[in-house]
Amino acid sequence: MVKETFIFRECERYLKKLHNRYSTEGIWIVKKYGRRYSFVCGIRPSGFESPEIVKINDGYLLFFQKGEDLHDNLDNVILKLKELLDENRKG
Repeated sequence: MVKETFIFRECERYLKKLHNRYSTEGIWIVKKYGRRYSFVCGIRPSGFESPEIVKINDGYLLFFQKGEDLHDNLDNVILKLKELLDENRKG
């Protein structure tokens, strides 16, 4: 549990950097539990626009709003998030 909390803090720091760099309205990670989703970390959206959803791995999804510039580097972002979240699975 302690390691999971540390990993999510690292993910949140990374998402804050992305939020500032790409001027997203919101960018956050959710964990999928069956048909339900649970907010894990990130910057909650400030608007009512539908977010874009990208699969990180089998259990986690990345949501973001107004991230047009983010699309160019989305592959790198997903790889970095996979690395951070996989640290949690190893422990």
